[in-house]
Amino acid sequence: MKNREETGLFPDNHDHRLKYYELLLEQEVSGAYTETPLPEGYRFVWYQDGDKKEWKEIEYSAKELISSEEGERCWEQYYAGKEEELLTRMLFIETDAGEKIATATAFYEPRDPEGAGWLHWVSIKREYQGKGLARPLISRALNRLVELGYTKIKIPTQTTTWVAVRLYLSYGFRPIPKNAISSQEGYQIIRTLTGMPCLMEFPILPMEEIWDPQEIELEHYMKETYGDAVRYRWKRGVGRILLQIDGIEREIPIPDFLKERGEK
Repeated sequence: MKNREETGLFPDNHDHRLKYYELLLEQEVSGAYTETPLPEGYRFVWYQDGDKKEWKEIEYSAKELISSEEGERCWEQYYAGKEEELLTRMLFIETDAGEKIATATAFYEPRDPEGAGWLHWVSIKREYQGKGLARPLISRALNRLVELGYTKIKIPTQTTTWVAVRLYLSYGFRPIPKNAISSQEGYQIIRTLTGMPCLMEFPILPMEEIWDPQEIELEHYMKETYGDAVRYRWKRGVGRILLQIDGIEREIPIPDFLKERGEK
């Protein structure tokens, strides 16, 4: 079994080269969460009309979005027409200078038969990560869901944001049983990277097995072709890549080396 040094790969906190699995965590609410205070120089503020632009900027910086256009599509999907609710559900961290630099939303999923509260779109701008903001942000957003009366909270996440998953697990969230089966390898990847004792039922993987070799090859191709600043996402199943260069979004076909392997 190779370690990280032997594979030559070191996972970023948001790393599309990891094998992708959707993860869904849940927890029964038993009372308020212990809130972590913000470091000096920051404050919490709620969404106000016009904050969509700042929301998109944060999500883009955190690598959740490829482009501003993708941000518009995500906003339409999740929040369009619900802006009035966001006034007391969408949380931001703001600097003393008034810059919004992190966000999380205490929301819900209309299709959820259990009527749980859902923690949505937790992100911190890249340059502010590692400054002790994640726990204050998450704990405050979780407590907003408690204040709204939810008796169960769910968090949708994924293997590619494994550092965030580790934080959610530390708050007592656990895999939904059905998801633990369908994304078993995903939880093995999380345990391999984090060593979280609560995932003992999921065997550790060799480090070389947590990576998606096609994503690694595609990253090399994209950077070689378009430069290190390229933003892209492989739209699996449709044979296209969503690409942003110089602020312009477009779609391109997947490269021939993927087509030759029957990939889409």
